Amino acid sequence: METKINCPLCKDANAIKSGNSNGAFIKCRRCGNFVIHHYYLEELKHNFDAKVIHSKLSSWVSEKNKLEPYNTPTLYSGILEEVNESRDKTIKEKFNCFMNTIMTLDKCILDIYDFNNCYITSTDELHIYFLKAVEKNYIRHMKPNRLNFNGITFDGLEYIESLSEINKESKNIFVAFHFTDEMQQIFDTDIKYAIESIGFNYVRVSSSTTDTDVHINDDIIGKIKSSKIIISDFTGQRQSVYFEAGYAMGLNIPVIWTCKESEVEKLSFDTRQYPHILWKNKDDFVDKLIKRIKAIT
Repeated sequence: METKINCPLCKDANAIKSGNSNGAFIKCRRCGNFVIHHYYLEELKHNFDAKVIHSKLSSWVSEKNKLEPYNTPTLYSGILEEVNESRDKTIKEKFNCFMNTIMTLDKCILDIYDFNNCYITSTDELHIYFLKAVEKNYIRHMKPNRLNFNGITFDGLEYIESLSEINKESKNIFVAFHFTDEMQQIFDTDIKYAIESIGFNYVRVSSSTTDTDVHINDDIIGKIKSSKIIISDFTGQRQSVYFEAGYAMGLNIPVIWTCKESEVEKLSFDTRQYPHILWKNKDDFVDKLIKRIKAIT
């Protein structure tokens, strides 16, 4: 049975709750859809800085819903702790998200709900990014000092294009993972086949593909630089995978973060805030991964 409630994250009064004795399925116009177990509803109330964690969780859920519309976010104790401890988004990250989001809107009056996935938490903060976009001539507005949006300018379109311009024509997808027998079987067979079936090139580097260790580092850097996307799987916690993901981020190349669900608690503190694909088996992994690739290309 559905009941109308205040959203446990953003407090919107028009959220809808359904579910059973174990957990609640929430439909919220600001956060989107998510599942949370009843026990953690109480934990959320008592064990965290309410204002900060509610805001972060609300934005995290919105971000997950944008990135993985096919996979309803589930909130449990580990996620609550990870989001609470994660670093804040930078001003640059929020502004870039603001511009990418405004590109998708077909309305004149902007609403804070439209930008929840950008970790913009108040109308005052939204107004700061809006005025910066007006100042840079990225957007047109109808009335000064109001969130009245009247379209994106040529400069704005050019800026948005620049955000996704890295290796735009590349068909290479670089993969980084721990080279165990199990993982090599999954990547070099199942994931390779799936990537190539949607028109991309599967790229990885190992000692078997280069002459010396010196060349391996050069080969890795060169192939990352020429790739459209990096897939970084942290199952097994291989340090080189962290390095390769960080290097790609520095080049503004999209990174798809993945990890076997049973090892999520082992993820490094520094990277836990990024939205990982958590997979149970190879079929689950391939299905979720291909959907993510299609969503961002």
